[in-house]
Amino acid sequence: MHNPYMNTMPNVDIVSIGDGGRCIKELRRILAIKNGRVYIINECERPIDIIERNSLFPIGTFIPYNFSNLTDVLISSESIDFVVCYMGLHHLPQDQLDIYLKMIYFYIVNIMHMKN
Repeated sequence: MHNPYMNTMPNVDIVSIGDGGRCIKELRRILAIKNGRVYIINECERPIDIIERNSLFPIGTFIPYNFSNLTDVLISSESIDFVVCYMGLHHLPQDQLDIYLKMIYFYIVNIMHMKN
């Protein structure tokens, strides 16, 4: 359902972590996002992703990522407006969960400081 009180957001760059982009189309519709880059960060591309995202075509740039070995993702700093973490955190190795959450916190705090 479209939010009638929200203006159209013309360009929003999105990162989807841990799934094949299953909620991106719906997210764009609900938030009235018209354009912007999409990065899909996941271990691998799977045939089921086509069904989950309801699109035969890629919904963004796929970036393979090994969640067992947390490293930086090759996306330019300060270039993302919206991050979706649709994966269950139980998929991460428990000894790396704290590192993962600190990385997300670090990026969110830096983005918030840049916006102010």
